[in-house]
Amino acid sequence: MNRFSTIAFVICLFLLASLGLTLHVLQENTAIQQHAAGTQITFSNLKVSGNRLINEQGQQVILHGVDRSGTEYQCVTGNQVFDGPNDAASIQAMKTWDIDVVRVPLNEDCWLGINGVVTGGTTYQQAIKSYVQVLNQNGMYVILDLHWNAPGGTKATGQTDMADSDHSPAFWTSVASTFKGNNTVIFDLYNEPHDISWSCWKDSSSGNCGTVAGMQQLVNAVRSTGASNVLMIGGLGWANDLSGWLANKPTDPLNNIAASWHMYGNSGCSGTNCWDTTTVANVIAQVPLIAGEFGESPDSSLCGTTIIDAIMNWLDQHNSSYVAWTWDTWGTDCGNLSLIANYDGTPKSPNGTDIKAHYLSLGSTTDISPAQQYQTVTPTIKPTPTPIFTLNPTIAPTVIPTSMTTLSPTPTTIPNKTQTSIDITIFEHGIGQSGDSINPTSFSLSNQNPAHPQINTEVQIFTLNNQLIASGSAVLNFDSSVGAFTATTVPISAGFPSGTYRLEFRTNYHLSASTSATQTITAGQENTIAPVTLIAGDINNDNTLSILDYNIFIGCYSDFLGATSCTPEQQVAADLNDDGSVNEDDYNLFLRELAGQQGLQ
Repeated sequence: MNRFSTIAFVICLFLLASLGLTLHVLQENTAIQQHAAGTQITFSNLKVSGNRLINEQGQQVILHGVDRSGTEYQCVTGNQVFDGPNDAASIQAMKTWDIDVVRVPLNEDCWLGINGVVTGGTTYQQAIKSYVQVLNQNGMYVILDLHWNAPGGTKATGQTDMADSDHSPAFWTSVASTFKGNNTVIFDLYNEPHDISWSCWKDSSSGNCGTVAGMQQLVNAVRSTGASNVLMIGGLGWANDLSGWLANKPTDPLNNIAASWHMYGNSGCSGTNCWDTTTVANVIAQVPLIAGEFGESPDSSLCGTTIIDAIMNWLDQHNSSYVAWTWDTWGTDCGNLSLIANYDGTPKSPNGTDIKAHYLSLGSTTDISPAQQYQTVTPTIKPTPTPIFTLNPTIAPTVIPTSMTTLSPTPTTIPNKTQTSIDITIFEHGIGQSGDSINPTSFSLSNQNPAHPQINTEVQIFTLNNQLIASGSAVLNFDSSVGAFTATTVPISAGFPSGTYRLEFRTNYHLSASTSATQTITAGQENTIAPVTLIAGDINNDNTLSILDYNIFIGCYSDFLGATSCTPEQQVAADLNDDGSVNEDDYNLFLRELAGQQGLQ
């Protein structure tokens, strides 16, 4: 080979090497861009493979979503299932965050239609089935979670230490029968076990476990139906403690189990050093992990993004799924643990804004494949029995985060030798000496003789960590001497220790309200509570004041349409000052209330 041939050969090698390097760089950049845009994962049935969740195509599925609270509590004393919208538009709002999984908390009494819940049985089940269907149609996975429960004849108004043997296995038998064949649905067997032994957590037949149903009993209940859905199983310490999880893992003939983990700041183990050196990392090495709830703190003690950023980044590094608490519009700041300011997907700052940005940075990951038909089986449960008590009309509970938002133990429920009760005084706008139907500086135009001198009132008692621990209801009578509705010795439904609590009140067609400050409640005694004023105008009784109420009001406004498009019930609801007619006074009062709620006053 002559000198020129050698030079040409070397030049060719250089050009080939340069081309190869260029192609390699382009491939690297393409891979990075694809990762940033999100790998398209086919939306299809899930199963566990080693420590991964995979779909029918064998692709690993890592879920990023939100909890949608409301279905665990609205049904207990209210005539509805959801807290806020549950239609396709509300789900599309979630899609603007690139959310691909929604965790739906359930109430076992409502599902089974027992213990006097107002909205239960077939009505509740159908609402949940329809919601799951719409979520699936939008390419979103669903986690169904047993969130509220109670043994025996006690109404499920919160969660206990663990699932109960009286109802929880029957609940899961029914739920599994309903959704078997649709493995885009995951079953979270119990929200937050706490204050029990690992042996009772695993298998309540181990002895001395009381009314507890262990995880083994719940696994058996699901599998007895033939359902093969992935099961999520949370550890102790409000699902934060996984130290005994691997050693006590229940037996599943399908080996289709994932670990559920709840992580909030101030929980005792809320940093990467702790997570790396504890069994959290060990569990991830052996089974899929899904963080079913996470937030900056379990209460209002922290309001920022330091903890949630650390959680999301760490779970990303470990290829694990996570679900943020919660897609609701509670309160005004992140201390209330809600992510959104509006159900159109407007994020609440700083927590909602931060989580939305993080989800969008990961990119959309699910691709809806051609429509699949999922088998649904009508559960064979008894018709809903007559409730043991009803409020007429029914009353919706307060929109408040529930016990799952705290990682500290629940105050121990203790029996009282005598009944705990409270005395309450409730002022309603437009009625009595507190009225402000037209002129806020004068009571002269108030209605001191309401057409309905009695109202039904629901009282709910929360810990300072926003855990609902007790409730009561009563008929209040109007006292014209003070211009308010009053009642004495309202009985409280459950025993609880003396202490400082936050109280919420709700009557029909008014927004719920708290007392102006926390209240000291003495167990076993009659307690006098500070007065509270309720905002009128909630005509459709959904615990919000919006254009929907205005539309109904206009149809009832006798000065406008002669009330030709108004039902008798709507007529009562639209009569804001309760003087027997819907007129200009009510119109002015409604505009004042609506403006106040929109921050325009």
